[in-house]
Amino acid sequence: LSVGLVFPLLAWIGFEPGATNTADNISNFRYVFIGLPLVAYITIFYVMRTFPLDEQTQLALREEIDAQS
Repeated sequence: LSVGLVFPLLAWIGFEPGATNTADNISNFRYVFIGLPLVAYITIFYVMRTFPLDEQTQLALREEIDAQS
C-alpha cells in the first residue's frame, strides 16, 4: 500500500531517485517527507487524546479481569 501511494506521489512532484533533481523537486520531496507523517501523527494524537479509555477505566477493567481469573 505504501509503495502504491508514495511512488506515484513522488512521480507527481517530479522527484526521480538516482537522478539529478532540481531544487524545486527536492523542496517538494521535503514537504512530502515531512508533511505526510506530520498529518498522520497529528491524526493519531487526536484519536489517542479523545480515546475514552483513561486510567480509572483501565484500572476498573484490570480489576474485572483479575476477578475472573
